[in-house]
Amino acid sequence: MSAKANKLKVPEVRMLCDLFVLDRTGISDKDGLVNCLLRFLGSPNLKLCKGGGGGKNTTKAAISLTNKEEDDELPERGTMPDTGQLRKWTKAYICCFNMEKVTIKHALEIAGDKFGVDLSSKKSELKDLLTEEM
Repeated sequence: MSAKANKLKVPEVRMLCDLFVLDRTGISDKDGLVNCLLRFLGSPNLKLCKGGGGGKNTTKAAISLTNKEEDDELPERGTMPDTGQLRKWTKAYICCFNMEKVTIKHALEIAGDKFGVDLSSKKSELKDLLTEEM
């Protein structure tokens, strides 16, 4: 992956860093930008992102996720998530998708893929969590 990333031009690397809302403060050279991007892609972590780069929803979710302890881990694939786990997933979801364009059907599909279960029974709960986070 490193070899392909190094073939990109500086504006392309900057664009990718901005796409993931990465904090590239103080990084001006191509190697630093590529390392910043690869570090994030290798181990995504909200601490590597800017707090306000993606709008108010991203800021709110980034603050709450980084301040929250990691004790409620996501369940194993194929296991129905509890409310806390679904809330954590919802916060990550709103960071990734434009909330003006998503539907509850889309959120159920993505969550179902993530957890490996049919979440149609949790439709109203997921809808409430999404509304609460927005």
